[in-house]
Parts: sequence; structure tokens; C-alpha cells
Amino acid sequence: GDHPWLDDVIALPGLRELALTDLDPPYLCDVLRRLHMPALAQLRLELPAQEEHQDFADLVDALAHPKRPPPKDPRAKPADPPQGPMFPRLETLAVVALECAPRDFRRLLEAFPTVTRLDLGCARLDEGVFDELSQLSVPVEVGDKEKGTKAVSAGVLLPNLDTLHGSGLESGKLLKLVRFRRTQGLPVRRWLVSELMQNAELETEKQEMVRLGGAEQIMCFKE
Repeated sequence: GDHPWLDDVIALPGLRELALTDLDPPYLCDVLRRLHMPALAQLRLELPAQEEHQDFADLVDALAHPKRPPPKDPRAKPADPPQGPMFPRLETLAVVALECAPRDFRRLLEAFPTVTRLDLGCARLDEGVFDELSQLSVPVEVGDKEKGTKAVSAGVLLPNLDTLHGSGLESGKLLKLVRFRRTQGLPVRRWLVSELMQNAELETEKQEMVRLGGAEQIMCFKE
């Protein structure tokens, strides 16, 4: 039969890698809010819709702004609310499939500025998702008038990105992102893309990277 959820938060301080695959959004959110994984470095998401009109916007909220369950004993002191995203040390984010709108994908990336490697399976993502990477975040101001305000989530998504591995990409979209990052002063060092994307424009960009000193590199893999 069904068992009630435990109210205790389970600490997993040594967990470094987590893969979430083919899970129902409400169930997944309930599980995650009961786990504390502060050292997680690698997260893999393979979460296509399980039924029509289903999406994972609530999961994005849970990852960006985690909420812990209330204590079981009403006399107990509630746990201190976590500050920042669920995985503050995340280094690698792999999104193989994720049913969500582009705006929710942007919120996901905004929550993890520490990411240095991004793996995307674009064939199973919304068409507009990749375009979000080539747009600056809209500044959101918080605070009050007396104390002043400060901008958050403003600027280039994933400012520490070093490597992007992409499949199911169009070369035009890739090159737009390459040039956008370079223009913003945050070039990506390694672009790993399918050999099926090779064309004259891509080869021209490879030569441009060499001319600029080789700090950026496009590398092709077989699919």
C-alpha cells in the first residue's frame, strides 16, 4: 500500500553524481525536497513528458528555489531554509530530454552559474531552448527603495562555461552562440558537435578560431 512521506531531510554530503530519468514531476519534486546534496557536481536530466501537456516547470522551481518539508513535530524548530539553488557546486549539467518551455529552461540555467560543462540533446528539447543561450538575461531587481536595489540573474547564461557538447544542433544556431559568447567576452573553450554538422561555414569558423589564437576550438564526434 501507500506509505506517507518522511518529513526528515536526508543528508547525502558525499553524493557527486545524480541522474534523473523518466520520472513523474510531482513525485520527483517530493523526493528532491527531502534530500540534501550540497556537493553534487554532475546532474543528468532525461525527463520527456510522460503524458500529454505535462512539463517540468515545477522541477525547475524545486531546483532553483528548494523548499524543505515542515518538521513532523509542530514543537520542533523548522530547518533553516536553504540559500540559493539545490546544487550550489554543480559543474556538469547534461540535459538529454526535458519537457519545458524555453523560459523555464532559462531559469534552470540561471540557477547554476557554476556549471563549466553543458551537454544538450537538442532533438528532445523545445526548438526555442538553444536560442536562450544566445540572449542576455533580463535584470531582475530585488530590495527596497530605502536600502537600494541590486540586479540578479543579469548577463550571460552560464558565465563559467568551458565546454559545450551538443547533438541534434543546427550549425547556424551553434555559430550564433559561438559569436555571441565571444562578443560578450566569455568565449567557450571547447565546442563538441556532431560531424553531421560540418559544412563550409563551420570550417570557416574553425579557421577564425585558429587566427584568433586557438583559445576556442570546435571538435566533431561521430553519431
